[in-house]
Order: sequence, then C-alpha cells, then structure tokens
Amino acid sequence: MSSSLPDLAAALRRFDHIDSHVQVFDASWCSALWRRVDLGRAIRQTDLLHIHGLWEPHCALGARMAMHAGRPYMVSAHGYLERWALSHKWWKKRVYTWLVERRSLSGAVCLRALTRVEVDDYRRLRLKVPVALVPNGVSIPPDISSDAFLEAFPNLRNERLVLFMGRLHYKKGIDILCRAWAERPRPDHHLVIAGPNIDNTFAETTALVEQLGITKQVTFTGMLQGKLKWSALAAAELFVLPSRGEGLSMAVLEAAGVGVPLLLSNCCYFPEASEAGCGWVVDPAIAAVADALDAACEMSSAEREAMRTRCRQLILQRYTWEVISRQLSQVYRWLLTGAPAHGIEIFT
Repeated sequence: MSSSLPDLAAALRRFDHIDSHVQVFDASWCSALWRRVDLGRAIRQTDLLHIHGLWEPHCALGARMAMHAGRPYMVSAHGYLERWALSHKWWKKRVYTWLVERRSLSGAVCLRALTRVEVDDYRRLRLKVPVALVPNGVSIPPDISSDAFLEAFPNLRNERLVLFMGRLHYKKGIDILCRAWAERPRPDHHLVIAGPNIDNTFAETTALVEQLGITKQVTFTGMLQGKLKWSALAAAELFVLPSRGEGLSMAVLEAAGVGVPLLLSNCCYFPEASEAGCGWVVDPAIAAVADALDAACEMSSAEREAMRTRCRQLILQRYTWEVISRQLSQVYRWLLTGAPAHGIEIFT
C-alpha cells in the first residue's frame, strides 16, 4: 500500500492536474498527532481527504479530524477487511473494527474497493456508504533486463526460473508452493523465493525446504528492491503467488506488466489472469498448484511468448497509473461536484 501512494499522487498531478499530496506523520504517539497544527490545518484546507488503510492510529485519527473540521473524506481499506486478514488475530480485529473502524468507515462519503471481493468485504459491515471500484496501478520501467539479477546470483544464470516475490508470511502460501514443488521433479526449473522475513517465516520455510529434499532447487534472495527487483522479474519464466488472502497484490501487477505469466490462487482476487489468458488461477491447495506448475513448465516457447504479450497488454490497457488516476479523479469530482463518473463502477 505505502509504495503505491507516491505513485498515485504523482499520477493525479501529472495526468489530471489534481493537487494531491502525500504526507507522512509519526503515529507512534497518537496524542501528539492531535496537537499537530500542520495536520489540522492541512485537513481544514483539503477539499477531500483520502485515507489509505485501516487498523492504524493515524487512519482513525484522520477520520476524526476530518469529521471535526467538517471536511469530506473517503477510505481505501487496501485488503484489510479481506476474510483471511480478519480471521488472523480475529478477536482483536473484530473488536477494534466494530468499536473504531466501523465509525470511521460509516462517516466516509465514499469507500474505494480494489476488487469486487472488497466491495463485498465492505458490505459485510452493513455500511450504507457508496463504494467505488478502482484498482491499483503500476509503472513499469523501460529497458528492463535480467542482467543485474543474474550478476547478483550467477548460479542461476542457466536456470529456468519460477519466482515467488512478496513478504515471507504464512498468508502468502509459501508452504503450499514448496510442497507443490516437491510433489513432482522439475529438473529444468529452479524456484526463487524473494521477500522480507515476517514472523520467522524464513526459518520455517528453509526448514521445510530441507525436509522436503528440494534445497538444491530453491534459492532465497531476501528482499529485492529497485533495479534488482525488476531484473528478477525480467529473469523469471513464471510468477507464483498461492496466497491465502490478498487485497490486490502490487507484485502481481508488476509481474504481469513485465510480461511474466502468472500462477495465482483464487484468493488473490485477480480473475483477470485466467480471463485474459495471462496464466492460471487455482485453489490455494498443494495439488492444484502442482498441476498448474506442470502446465506452466511444459509450455512451448511460442505459447509462453504469447502469454507474455497478453500479460503486458492487460496491464497497459487497464492498470497503468495513467488509467487508474483518471478513474480515481472522476470519483473525486463526482463526490465534490456531482459530475458523472463515466465508466466507473459505483455500488450504492
């Protein structure tokens, strides 16, 4: 979420001439934020406040200050109301949602959903607030090459790479992926797992990889950023995310934008991957992921290149920041002036 906000703000200014501003405040001491004169002044001078995220003090704080100042605001939950997310530490989240977040959401003039499933997530809270469906976007750098990644990991230079990229967390289904990989031998392919360690998942996953006997077929790279991240995507033949729950993964959009075929769980809520012929959408289950891995790894070069082209076309047509910023700017204008939001799905 945080990585998308500067890009969104820049796109709104560049393509739609909207004076959007992203400002970061230290939320470690909520009481101190209430005394921030600059924050209060910024909200009072804002035509429309857009709050991104839930369950953080600054989100509820922004909503309360907007209410107090009489300024309209909208909220993007960014997947935090997804069923798996709510079931994890469910009792804390349920209490906090009903005591704090529901009030913030109810006071919004509009809620933004990244996917159709997120529209339903809002509706489960019985909120009588319009919901606008506007996904995230991506910016794909020009002239992406696999060189930097293969220089950093020369042992992978002659391998056909299957890439997982994301936080190393149980939610992401890394255990499912490793068990599916171990189901059947794939001597011509190598699994790359890239991402930061969360909740000791790295140690658990490396232990699982050793237990499964696939240590020589798996490389852990740690978190990849900037040029190295894009280079890893350029080196990959397949991007895999068998997640147990997502909002709308930026990594999925970035992979498709580079032209990497996708293997996703249906809990990624990106059915476009299969609808547009960009890959496979399956249950987050070992057998289903193993079957899809087989199908992906057995594709011919021509089939793979055709799928790569479809991936790039999907992102260019529907998920660039230019496209998304224009959709969101229409929602803003609809809320402020009543002007019609052409082509935007708004659920009332």
